[in-house]
Amino acid sequence: MENLILFLKGVIIGIGKIIPGLSGSMIMMVMGLYEKTIDSLYHFFDNIKGNAKFLITIGSGILLAIVLMSKLIKILLLNYYFIIICFFVGLILGGIPSIFNEVKGNYNKKNIMLFTFLLLLVTSLSFIDTNNQIILGNGLKGFVLLFTIGIIEAATMIIPGISGTAIMMILGLYNILLDLFSNLGNLNLIINNLKLIIPFIVGLIIGGIVFISLIKYLLTNHKVKTYFVIAALALSSVFLMIIQTFKSNYSTIDVIIGIFLLFIGFTSSRSFDKRFSK
Repeated sequence: MENLILFLKGVIIGIGKIIPGLSGSMIMMVMGLYEKTIDSLYHFFDNIKGNAKFLITIGSGILLAIVLMSKLIKILLLNYYFIIICFFVGLILGGIPSIFNEVKGNYNKKNIMLFTFLLLLVTSLSFIDTNNQIILGNGLKGFVLLFTIGIIEAATMIIPGISGTAIMMILGLYNILLDLFSNLGNLNLIINNLKLIIPFIVGLIIGGIVFISLIKYLLTNHKVKTYFVIAALALSSVFLMIIQTFKSNYSTIDVIIGIFLLFIGFTSSRSFDKRFSK
């Protein structure tokens, strides 16, 4: 039963990874899985069996969601954007108190200034044009571009509060990445697109090693400041989604359902927090 719950949480994290404005690692954090995941990756060879079991369970849920639901999420976002975003806003809002619990008694001037600066800086991303589109080239140019996308993807997967999809949209790379993910369920397309997949995976692995080591160092040596940064990124991601969402008009039914799902997301996140804080 525990493995099933962990797998389902992986599915939710994977969905969060796809949606623009959301951070998969932030969803992982509000579910109480972030530090355990970082530790399992960083100390993998200290307990290969236990760490592999944990990572495979959660990773398979994430991968399943990305592979099977990329196209579906694209359709749902096109038709039910407000409703879906409300649920994930609720999830993040419900997890923010647990982040602030990590910095109790450390509300000094420097930490508050760091928090405020990052909150304003990241929220300002909402004013950047996201209609850019980069065309994937062949040869060395395409290899370097996909390798770079892999590194960026690794950073956004590991650093909580930074939405990989939002960054990719700003850089004009979102459609390239979404198409790459959505075709991973087709073996023939995988074989035909190996020249695209391999540099992306190489960048993902190298970036993963670098950023996992960085986050582990920060959590070990500068935990309070790291959590202030994470809290700022979490709140800014909520502001980004709200700003983006209210650029369009929605029906009364959409608003009612959206508010209901926001409440469901919030209460679900709080229940995750209470469970893992015991």
